[in-house]
Amino acid sequence: MPNYMTADRKVYLDPTPLKTKYNVKEIYQIFTYLYTPNFSFMGESHEPMELVYVQQGSITVSTARYSLVLNDGDMLIHRPWDYHRVKANGVQCHVMFFTFKLTGGKKAPDELCDRIVHADEIDQFYLKTIYHQGIKLISHNVDGKSLGSNESYYLEQEVKDSLELLLLRIASPCPATKVNQSGQSPSKSSKIVTKVLTYLNDNIDKTIRLEDIAKLFNYSVSRISAVFKKEMNDSVMSYFVKMKIKKACELIALGTLSLKDISDSLSYDNVQYFSTQFKKVTGLTPGQFRSQSAIDVDYQNIVFEKV
Repeated sequence: MPNYMTADRKVYLDPTPLKTKYNVKEIYQIFTYLYTPNFSFMGESHEPMELVYVQQGSITVSTARYSLVLNDGDMLIHRPWDYHRVKANGVQCHVMFFTFKLTGGKKAPDELCDRIVHADEIDQFYLKTIYHQGIKLISHNVDGKSLGSNESYYLEQEVKDSLELLLLRIASPCPATKVNQSGQSPSKSSKIVTKVLTYLNDNIDKTIRLEDIAKLFNYSVSRISAVFKKEMNDSVMSYFVKMKIKKACELIALGTLSLKDISDSLSYDNVQYFSTQFKKVTGLTPGQFRSQSAIDVDYQNIVFEKV
């Protein structure tokens, strides 16, 4: 209907519909880590998408499809359930992570994922807003503390709007957002190692034998061991133990399960053996770690600085 005015001076205006390209439905995690120069994270997969932003340093991010180097100011978004690994490239790194879901199903928009985008000043403003306001939201949610309704709406709206605007800029072909897609294609050995890591991650609550892994991927035990060792600088089963201990750290930090429950959930025969493996990897007993996690210990660096 065109704009017009009636005799009694009521004005009828013609609206312009506003469409939403990216609708952020939920946020899950917002955190930042300081990585040591030799830091290496064995990898994980999860349903929410994940945005990685390198505030300082240089990291290599790997999936089954690519291996990309992110330097100061670079960011990248992982697809849902995409198994991804990260390691520092010989320098100390400060890295931010944001996990979130978009409305509209499990398929992530192609224009957002699997490419490096360099953050300019506007992008950095949105990133800082999402981080600082998002931390307030999530910490209150985890602690069970209620925010005032006005404060809650304000924080939720600011985080949602800032993240959606950032996603629009990441997808935009305009020169202000520089895109670099010059990643290395992973080798055949890198692909099989990623598949092994995905399998280990999916079965972290089970007892697994190296013979079963080799058979699953049509490799001999000696061959799968050699390929994995060359790529990860560790044996398959040693790495699997470290994955289990990382998961144990997360469960201990939550503070809702007993050590026996955690031990059982990771298929350890008994708490004593679990505690021995835990101290061997972290240098702390589970009880010592529980005490220190209460004062916000960065358990990823404790566990994996040695990897």
